[in-house]
Amino acid sequence: MATSWIIPTGQDLLKVLSHLVSTSANQNIGSGSAENDPLDLTQQNRRDDLVTMAVAEVRGAIQAAERFPLSVTANAVPRVAVPHTLYLAAWRLISSTPNLPLVVINEEAVAKTFYEDAKLFLKSLREGKSFDLPSDPTGQDYLTAVSSDNPAINGIRYGDLYGEDADYEAGYVVTSTGAVITLPQDDMTTY
Repeated sequence: MATSWIIPTGQDLLKVLSHLVSTSANQNIGSGSAENDPLDLTQQNRRDDLVTMAVAEVRGAIQAAERFPLSVTANAVPRVAVPHTLYLAAWRLISSTPNLPLVVINEEAVAKTFYEDAKLFLKSLREGKSFDLPSDPTGQDYLTAVSSDNPAINGIRYGDLYGEDADYEAGYVVTSTGAVITLPQDDMTTY
């Protein structure tokens, strides 16, 4: 089954960085590479590895919340997370090369702002913020598809002290003493 999520690649960094910056900061990083080797994108390179690491960070934040499934499609992230994933990788790519040409200074300032926004987005994912769910969800093992042995992840499943799914949908819970506790609502417009 195809996923509704996206698999970002190193090439996608050109959506958030100029060719000049991407090419200047990228480098072969395989075991046989040397400092002045010409860039060969068929080899292991910094740009691709940084995107792979950012994807793992986004998927890890989702899993840490223990509220929503991942896609069984490897390296896929929610559509809403794609720009943030690219900003994480872009900032790290820029930061990896301190001697980039002076023309990068303006782009670096913008990239840092987007990087900070991406870190806030990751924090919101770890806290259980909602996003576009995958069409090919994992079960509770976060690795394989839903099955009778691997049931679906269904909302809050970490023994929440404040309320059940219906309480969170309502936005509040009334305690046994009559106190009303406001519960956080999912809101995809802010983090």
